[in-house]
Amino acid sequence: MRLIAITPEYPFEGEAKAIERIIEAGFCRVHLRMPHATDAEAMRVMQAIRPELHGRIVLASHYGALAGKFAFGGVHIKAGMDFNSPQWCGMSKSRSYHRGDSFDDIGHYDYAFLSPVQDSISKQGYQSAFTRSELRQILACGRLRSRLVALGGVTAGSIHWLCDVGFTGAAFLGYLKADTNDLDAQLNKIKQSL
Repeated sequence: MRLIAITPEYPFEGEAKAIERIIEAGFCRVHLRMPHATDAEAMRVMQAIRPELHGRIVLASHYGALAGKFAFGGVHIKAGMDFNSPQWCGMSKSRSYHRGDSFDDIGHYDYAFLSPVQDSISKQGYQSAFTRSELRQILACGRLRSRLVALGGVTAGSIHWLCDVGFTGAAFLGYLKADTNDLDAQLNKIKQSL
């Protein structure tokens, strides 16, 4: 199971150390999102992360301030962005899909989030958009199964369910409370559930 973490909306004290702990726990990618951080706050977080770990971080916001300044491992492409831009050359590329989206362009991405697969933890009232049988049907297609990563309501307790449905990757957003002392306990629960 490919594990991906997504940083919280707001920056917090010790965020760089939390990102390092997540990567060291075996997560293949951490999406640096922080939409409510300033460019300067995002820059401080990146500067505090050991450079040898930068290749496991995916740029998911603050593109103008951070692109080209760090050796990011990937970029999360949002609506209106050009995935062929020369500045993303050599980086892995990801995007998000939601109910009703077409997967016609999935071949352009190394992986993509499909959400919400379960009721969201971080967004109140954001309910699962798919039934179990719909997810199985989507993931029955080999080109989708190898690229789609479950997002939305993902916890250590849901990993078995996600595998059973057919996912080969899981992204953690609301479950990983990186700004608490429970991060190591949460990471251990995830490892034990694999």
